Amino acid sequence: MLTSGRVTVGIPTRNRSAYVVRAVRSVLAQTYADIEVIVSDNASTDDTVERVEEIGGGRVRLLKQAVNIGMAGNFNACLREATGELFLMLSDDDMLEPEAIEELRRPFLRAPQGLSPDTIGMTWCPCTVINAAGEAMWVTESGPSVEPSLEMIMGLFNGRRGPRFCSVMVRTADARAVGGYNEQRHGAVCDTGNWTRAAVRYDHVVCIPRPLACYTVHSLSETSQSAAADWRRFGESIYEDLLETLRSGGISPPERRLRIASRNHICNLIVTVLLQVVGRPGWMRMVLREAVAERKYMLTPFVAGRLVRDGWKILRLAKRGAVPRLFARLTSHIPPGQFGRYLLVGLWNTLFGYSTFAALTALLDPYVRQSYILAAVLSSVLNISVAFLGYKWFVFKTKGNYLREWGRCVAVYGSSMVLGIGALPIVVWAIRLTTKFDRQAPYLAGALLMGFSVIYNFLGHKKFSFRPASKVQSSSGAA
Repeated sequence: MLTSGRVTVGIPTRNRSAYVVRAVRSVLAQTYADIEVIVSDNASTDDTVERVEEIGGGRVRLLKQAVNIGMAGNFNACLREATGELFLMLSDDDMLEPEAIEELRRPFLRAPQGLSPDTIGMTWCPCTVINAAGEAMWVTESGPSVEPSLEMIMGLFNGRRGPRFCSVMVRTADARAVGGYNEQRHGAVCDTGNWTRAAVRYDHVVCIPRPLACYTVHSLSETSQSAAADWRRFGESIYEDLLETLRSGGISPPERRLRIASRNHICNLIVTVLLQVVGRPGWMRMVLREAVAERKYMLTPFVAGRLVRDGWKILRLAKRGAVPRLFARLTSHIPPGQFGRYLLVGLWNTLFGYSTFAALTALLDPYVRQSYILAAVLSSVLNISVAFLGYKWFVFKTKGNYLREWGRCVAVYGSSMVLGIGALPIVVWAIRLTTKFDRQAPYLAGALLMGFSVIYNFLGHKKFSFRPASKVQSSSGAA
């Protein structure tokens, strides 16, 4: 049972004075007063120390490391010096909303749903993801107000919960008891390695279902620096250490479910890291290289589902760096909700299309030689019509003009096929010229052109196939 409810906020930093000042100010602006603020400066060579001392006003404990003690060493310095009973680690580039500490602290003293506070191992909230300029891009996933600790962790692993470094509060004693932050085993996600093990020492976790923290994505963050293979190793170590903590606590974990969730967690880690390099110079080549290297995890139904659900995030992230202006201009016209529906209908079209082709091939085989050719022709006509109705009814939601829009839909698909077939040998040649993926070049080219086809067809349908008649007429009149 907590006695004082004092909260320590640790802010590790190195050479990011502008960011850390923003983070410190967000903590000093909290509505809850009993907060200890510890800033651990990891031997910065810029003006970090001077700026923190200037704004601290006696309310900030500044630890000055004489030499660089590493990322986790800096984390552990904050944890080691903490005197609060509760602990939250805030990255120097993240921020808290004014009510964050008060809301996250409350369940440890007055648990919801009649539960004892002694059964609560962790509190968390979703985050607003922002870019380096402070612009909001999206909000991470929330969760039930109360749920079993292990269920929450498996929800995180399966991509259905969105805690981040800056939005998790645990008991200080528990963060220390599980060994603090282990960079060797858990790398840049050593915070996850810490709080997942701290949480499962108790029965429940509590989610405050509104974004009380801002999590910054930019090319200088630690989570955008490692290779995909490192993230796979970090994820495997987190799983192994979590199992050990559960067993040492006398808990028999559902190992099969946890193992599947852990595999999905590794997929999530790799995809998340690749998302964070989108927009940097050379990001396409980097993503391609890492995806091929970790194809065991990237070429999975889970990743396909993640890309369908979160593909619009790639488009939004792409606008923040050195991306060709044409690409940025094209993707700026794609509303996230409409594009997501387009991808879902496209997934249905793929499944339906293959099923009709296979069924027609089997039905015609006893009567027609090389039945697959006739089946391909018949199924293509049927599939284009079904795709047309899906886009019309569920994606663009237009009314009337069925024959005209169907004809335009066929024209868009036809032009897409011609462009794709024409570009294929050129893209294969370019991949072989610029990479070492000689044998894989046709497959990689096909994947890249499929991405182009998705965008091209969407824009074609939006601007041509399903364009309202009034707009077409006004455009013609203007011409």
